[in-house]
Amino acid sequence: MKGALPDDYISPEQFPKTFAWIKRFDEATRIAASKVGKPKTIVGLEATKLVSGSSFAESGEVVDAKDPTGLQQGQEVEVWPVDSGMNYKDTGKLVGLTTEEIVIESHMKDGEKVKVHTPRHGFRVRAVNAGSSSSKL
Repeated sequence: MKGALPDDYISPEQFPKTFAWIKRFDEATRIAASKVGKPKTIVGLEATKLVSGSSFAESGEVVDAKDPTGLQQGQEVEVWPVDSGMNYKDTGKLVGLTTEEIVIESHMKDGEKVKVHTPRHGFRVRAVNAGSSSSKL
C-alpha cells in the first residue's frame, strides 16, 4: 500500500525485484478482475435455494480417533465460538474433527442438510446431552 511505510525504509530503489513483482501482481489481478466482472449479490431465500440445491463439494471427512475430546463420528455435538457469539451454538451430527477443523452436518429450518465448517482454533465442540434442544440454522 502506497504510503504505508516511509520511502527511506522501503522503496523500489532498495528492493527493485520486490516492487517489480508487486507491479506485475497488481496488473495481473486488475486484468483478471476485468474479465470476471462484478460478483452478483444474493440475499436470503436466494442464498438458501443455492445452498440447499447444491451437492456437497467434499466427502470422506474423518474424526481423528486420537482427538482428546473422545468424540465419535456421527455423535450429536454442539459447536460455538469462544470469543463472540458464544450464546448461540450450532448443533448437528459430527462428520469431521481434526486439529484444523470441526465439521458438523446440521439441518436448516426447512429440513435441508448442510455441513457447517468451523476452524478448530477459537471454537469449542462438545457432545450434546440427551434431552437438550437442537438448534436449527
